[in-house]
Amino acid sequence: RNVNHLWQVILYAKKAFFKINTDSPSNPEAAALYDQELDVFKNRVLESLTSSKDRLLQPPSLDDPFALRFSPWNEAVHPDTKRQMIQSSQPDYIPHWKQSQDAGSANPCDLGLSWIEAELPRIFTKNESEDT
Repeated sequence: RNVNHLWQVILYAKKAFFKINTDSPSNPEAAALYDQELDVFKNRVLESLTSSKDRLLQPPSLDDPFALRFSPWNEAVHPDTKRQMIQSSQPDYIPHWKQSQDAGSANPCDLGLSWIEAELPRIFTKNESEDT
């Protein structure tokens, strides 16, 4: 009691988001630019993001069949996949492979659901105002 105060939490959050610790950086050049020339740092970040977006759709240079490959939106393929991902994030969703088994189980693990609590944000959730 009287140990943790709201102002301390706000101060910690402010430091975490607005003051990047550059004392022991993994990228010393970026840390130096961040500390000394913030505008140059921001320009380099923007260049890096633009370069990454440009390279995203290029096929990997490896012959690895398991390497991630990204492709532009394809109306013939992606809508079904998107619908399946959104459906699977719903609390009452029962996977097709589980429907023949005991669908009345209260254990989320039995339903193939994530361990994340229902109140927390989940991956592939859909905004109610968004159309499918």
